[in-house]
Amino acid sequence: MSSSPSSVGNNVFVQDLNPMSGRAEWTVRAADYDYRQEVARAGFADMLHDEERVRVVEEWHMLKFLFFFWIYSILITTQPLEQPKFRPHH
Repeated sequence: MSSSPSSVGNNVFVQDLNPMSGRAEWTVRAADYDYRQEVARAGFADMLHDEERVRVVEEWHMLKFLFFFWIYSILITTQPLEQPKFRPHH
């Protein structure tokens, strides 16, 4: 994750965490660097690696499937209501 930038001329220094070494490193970015994209990518990556959230979502989808399967099995095993006979008027 990056911290606040320090301006130098038309560029900015941004502190990044190197995931391989675990150390903080400074990188040079353009002054118009879009930090919102970096924050969005970090949030998306956090979501993908959140095992508990993924497990809960998978369980929810399985429960939803089982519920609809249960309703479907009830619907196909019940007898349909008898339809009224059509009687033409004379």
